[in-house]
Amino acid sequence: MTNAPQPNIVQLRDTAVAPFIYKRPLFRGGIDAAVCPPEGRMKRGPALRDEPHDIIRKKVSFFGRPSNHKALKGRYLFGGPVWNHFGHFFVDCIHRLWALKQNGESYDGVVFLAVQGLQNIQTPEHLANAAPPKFLADLMTLLDMPDVPVIFVRDIAVFEHLDVPEPGTAPRCEIEPFYRPYLDLYQEILTDKLAPQIRTAPEKIYMGRSHLLNKGGILGCSYFEARVREAGVHCSLPEKLSLADQLAHLIGASSILFDEGSAAHPTQVLSKVSTEFCMLPRRANNESFGKAISQRAPFFLMTNGENIETLPDRFGSTSSPGGLAIYRDPLPVYQKLKKHGFVKGPFDPDAYRAAELADLDASGSKTPEIKEARTKKLQELRS
Repeated sequence: MTNAPQPNIVQLRDTAVAPFIYKRPLFRGGIDAAVCPPEGRMKRGPALRDEPHDIIRKKVSFFGRPSNHKALKGRYLFGGPVWNHFGHFFVDCIHRLWALKQNGESYDGVVFLAVQGLQNIQTPEHLANAAPPKFLADLMTLLDMPDVPVIFVRDIAVFEHLDVPEPGTAPRCEIEPFYRPYLDLYQEILTDKLAPQIRTAPEKIYMGRSHLLNKGGILGCSYFEARVREAGVHCSLPEKLSLADQLAHLIGASSILFDEGSAAHPTQVLSKVSTEFCMLPRRANNESFGKAISQRAPFFLMTNGENIETLPDRFGSTSSPGGLAIYRDPLPVYQKLKKHGFVKGPFDPDAYRAAELADLDASGSKTPEIKEARTKKLQELRS
């Protein structure tokens, strides 16, 4: 990596950090605003998603709460936020680990910040009892990261020395030139370590969401899944697999079809693979997925945004990622699946519409009124 562009690592001293409190659209907290460098911010494309706050140590409080104000001697690496969402973990939380790989065991720990306001951490009590997700330790082991302690910040902490590396990439961003050699190294390690699983990976894989429709999906996906199975494609439930097996599938398959969702996000630790990724989109704007995967592998959308209508989620929200997609015209989608070798035979519009209704029922609705409104919108589209 000596010929690669040199990345920035900002060295801070006597630095206070706090966990993040997420309230749409911003993450509030992180490194003390008085000293927080650009390398410590949270990017999404050209925009910033975080809002650092001044940490006033004399008050020993954080967002009006009592704080134990822990001080840690030694040298630490800033890893950024981590929360218990599989997809966002890979997209948002891992791209400073290159500095741990580079500097070995010279650190006394790697610092990750807990996040309140996402997933199951909604209250100060939840935050106080939060733990790093298991897939953080799994990934660090798979990538042969140096064995240093993980410091999970749930309260204000002050670090004697804190190194803040720039992230190698971020959502809707290009991979930084300096970061590509690290991704090459990660992939080399994984390819060697997972060689048996990669050799036996199914040739064609479908990662669907028919079992997760209460968290968002595509009405009619159960029809696609049935036809894909008939064509002999392996249907995978990634959440039932170890992280090692998931990565082996992503590297070893010749082509993967997936419903838009977290299952494809472990590609974030890869550099370049020949696997062809075909996505059934749930949202009209797919900049995050396309930008990320197309820098690493061949990437194809099975339909465009104009063909997507979105129903509210099971709580009635129209801005939630848990919404349900309807394809205005499913025939061109099926034809693309056929072109890429995932289905055989003719499209059956009656069976597809029956599957849409069954999928809507399976997705659940919090109230009868929400279910009625969703059903009405689907019927209007199909009338």
